[in-house]
Amino acid sequence: MSTIEGERDEKMSQVSKEEVNSGGQISQPDYDHMLYVIFHGAIAFYDDPQLPWIDAFVADLKDDHLYVCGRFLGELRIPAGSSMALRGVRAGLKSFDDYKNEILHYPGPGDIGGAKVHLDNVYCRFTFPRPDCILHAFNFTRSDGADPRKLCIVPVFQYRFDSVDDLCLRLFLNYGLGCSVDSGAGQASATPSGVGDDGSSRSDSFSWNPSKCDPTPLTLHIRAEEDRDDPQPGRDHDAAVQILEDTSNTNVQLWDTFDRGDLLPGFDTNRAFWEIDLSLRKRMVWLTAVGRTIQRHPPSPSAPFTITAPPPIKDDDPSCGPDSGGPG
Repeated sequence: MSTIEGERDEKMSQVSKEEVNSGGQISQPDYDHMLYVIFHGAIAFYDDPQLPWIDAFVADLKDDHLYVCGRFLGELRIPAGSSMALRGVRAGLKSFDDYKNEILHYPGPGDIGGAKVHLDNVYCRFTFPRPDCILHAFNFTRSDGADPRKLCIVPVFQYRFDSVDDLCLRLFLNYGLGCSVDSGAGQASATPSGVGDDGSSRSDSFSWNPSKCDPTPLTLHIRAEEDRDDPQPGRDHDAAVQILEDTSNTNVQLWDTFDRGDLLPGFDTNRAFWEIDLSLRKRMVWLTAVGRTIQRHPPSPSAPFTITAPPPIKDDDPSCGPDSGGPG
């Protein structure tokens, strides 16, 4: 890549999804046709820059984690052993490797030329076309300054799409048997429980149905997180590292200082707090408290009812510390 091409690519990364019109001028992005895929928790990414896709492997941490995906506050349980592929977006060109000088990523053992993926501790698998941009929305840095790179715990894939009706997650049960939707001999059924019951959903798609009425930019959340007190976020990191057989970046405790990172175009401060900053555990605790308040002191139909949002994230909060996300 030439120096000019490299500078242009870096500039496009900085403007992050702003469009370039025919005159070469940067204009505001079309938020009505933008999708963010937001990852939270124990997820490892297999990214070979030579391939036109990126795999996301969700680590299996058994019954103390929730595995859900979908629209914000409407996420549904991910079937164990499933494989899903995002469809309906325009493919981009970005790789985690494009950010290796500024963000710490996990390539796996260097002596084999890439990661060696272990599927025995994978809960499910996602395949994504390459995005237009990879945003690093929630990061940590080292207070000792020994490594200038950041550790990202909430990566975000940014896509453009033409029609919201084309967006879907193709679902295949039992990824180990292949991705055919044929229910013949040797293939698993691709029809998950509860999908297609109303006759309006495709039987081979996960029940994620964004619409033109949803807030824009659209978001798809993928969560593999604890939803209760007394979390052990270090397990998330260790499980994701094991998937990639990576032993080169195990001491993530050194990344101990919170750094805001990239802002998502089209997100205001409130939306960023709810969809980026707030862990699933804190969200569940907050929703439970709201429900308890309503039960104890039910408001009359015409009376105002004030709900207090959870407190903001603190650097020493274990639910958002440097161990709380998987490697990229």
